[in-house]
Amino acid sequence: MVFNSKTPFLSVFVGDLFVFIFSLWITLGIRNLDIPSQELFLSHLIPFSMLFVVWILVFFIAGLYENKTLIIRSRLPSRLFSAHFFNLVIASTFFYIVPYFGISPKIILFLYLLISTVMLFIWRIQIYSSFKAKSRQKNKAILIASGEDADVLKKSLDSVNSSFIITSHLRQEDLISTKEDVLVDYIITELSNRDVNTVIIDFSDENTKRIQSSLYSLIFKGIQFIDFNDLYEDLTGRVPLKHIDEAWFLKNASSESNIIYMSIKRLMDILLSLPLFIVSLLFYPFVWIAMKIEGPGALFYMPERVGQNGQMIKIYKFRTMTVMDSGNQLGQNQNKITKVGKILRVTRIDELPQLWNIIKGDLSLIGPRPEFPKLVDLYIKEIPHYNIRHLIKPGLSGWAQIHHEKPPHTVEETVEKLAFDLYYIKHRSIWIDFKIALQTIKTLLSRVGV
Repeated sequence: MVFNSKTPFLSVFVGDLFVFIFSLWITLGIRNLDIPSQELFLSHLIPFSMLFVVWILVFFIAGLYENKTLIIRSRLPSRLFSAHFFNLVIASTFFYIVPYFGISPKIILFLYLLISTVMLFIWRIQIYSSFKAKSRQKNKAILIASGEDADVLKKSLDSVNSSFIITSHLRQEDLISTKEDVLVDYIITELSNRDVNTVIIDFSDENTKRIQSSLYSLIFKGIQFIDFNDLYEDLTGRVPLKHIDEAWFLKNASSESNIIYMSIKRLMDILLSLPLFIVSLLFYPFVWIAMKIEGPGALFYMPERVGQNGQMIKIYKFRTMTVMDSGNQLGQNQNKITKVGKILRVTRIDELPQLWNIIKGDLSLIGPRPEFPKLVDLYIKEIPHYNIRHLIKPGLSGWAQIHHEKPPHTVEETVEKLAFDLYYIKHRSIWIDFKIALQTIKTLLSRVGV
């Protein structure tokens, strides 16, 4: 079975929630030197439950639900203690500012922090050992796929996040040069002699289609078949561009595939961006004064970008360079950035005016970043299917941004970025938008040293 990223996340999420609740029960028992009554426990559980929600979000931001943190033990202690210390600050502020609950939390909070931290650490070590054991019990698999993407998948499968080990790899030249019956006999022999129970195959490859009917009977012998493209997406967070065609886009790239999701997304854009825009207005005078002190120039920069369905939109940003261009010389812009502009970029304050674009409906909070028209014209000529990313509304932050932090300056880098954008287009949902938002917050906090 694939070591699915959702499996460890759900296990750890439910376990953390249980530890939070059970730690509270133990804390009340130690504090009162008696088994807590139902009334006492519930009177504390209600206010603490509000904190549990916030604490889970803190754990998300701290990366405690990422695969690497779940699997790699060395990453656990510092992140866990740092996040839980921050949770203590939140809890103290909550109980002292909101006296409505009538709880005296000084001793209880101290005990709870100590007990919950110890229990969380023990729980995480146990779940780490469980995942580690699963990763050691690797399923043997035959890989039938070609190209660079196949090599990328093999490297990913060799990591601790995978439960597979590749015993044989059949590439395009093998599929073309070998007769069908010989090829099928080889696969069956490999499955039998090496005790292999899984075949990872690229069903979309024309070279594999001639043997698929011959492999059909193997499913009755307990052999599981996994689509190469699905596994590649799960492990890398992007689509294999060389293995997609027009049929893929007809199936996965409908611009209005989920009206309910689109409606909720637009509602959330307005509810979140409107108050943020009002608060952001406080920064405007200070940005204007800082710019005027450094030198002359406009407060805003309003370039044209390509929006949904290829429509031109004007993006509002604070000016960060002495001379702003239209994407013609991105690689040379570093020399034009002003001192104030550098601060604005690092803190992302330069993008605050884009909240107005979100309110207007030109942008969404989450989506592929909009590009300059001239760059889009270049990429459409050089990169197949590039224009598909314009089927959905662009965003302030996106799936590609959290995986590909630096803006692409070359066609090759843009190809990789497109692979992430297409993954988002295929899998977009409230859940993945929420994940992107949390990861963006984490990135912003790390940039300013929080």
